[in-house]
Amino acid sequence: MHGQDGSGHRYYSDKCFEWRPGRLYIPAWQFAGLDYEITTATDIKSMGTGAANDTSIVEINTSGITALNMTANANSVETMLMMPEDLDLQKNIYFRVWWTANNTSGSVTWDVLYKSFVADTTVLGTAPAATVLTTAIGSDAMAAAAFTVMRSPEGILAGGTLAENVEALQLGVVRTSVATITTASFLGLELRYSPRRLRGPDGMAKEAKSPIYIAAKQYT
Repeated sequence: MHGQDGSGHRYYSDKCFEWRPGRLYIPAWQFAGLDYEITTATDIKSMGTGAANDTSIVEINTSGITALNMTANANSVETMLMMPEDLDLQKNIYFRVWWTANNTSGSVTWDVLYKSFVADTTVLGTAPAATVLTTAIGSDAMAAAAFTVMRSPEGILAGGTLAENVEALQLGVVRTSVATITTASFLGLELRYSPRRLRGPDGMAKEAKSPIYIAAKQYT
């Protein structure tokens, strides 16, 4: 793949470009670590840490939108993610959790853990993902209206952490602790990254700058 300007000059490197960030969003119900469970209440539940009945897919309010309820600390849910082909591994990767709760105050501390996979080499182990991000997500305070759609601060996996032969990640979203809130409802996981779109070995000179809103023209 290459770029070309009006003069016919071909670009093979991203170094002189400033792309907008690449983004992925994985809804909770699309996580690979869910299964059909009949313990106590028949439902779709997480196979991650914690008792199955602690983590079940439910409708939020009467919105028609579902989330994964996490009713105890250390509850987790796992998924497998193929690396986006335009992700620049030398730049930071950012993670944040979208969530809600039937509360008007309080907070949730979320963590994202990972395990890297090399095709034909890495074994699916006997435990969930366990490696912490370079910078943890930390605590996120609930808004003053119940069932507000909340978006956590960003956690960071530092650029250069993952080797080039890593083609998949196992990701675990963990409810680490809460204040006031009883049930934290996990809506989905967002990833933001710097793209490398041309075939040359060099990425952008700097990481992709994030606009103030996903589709906005203004930047901080």
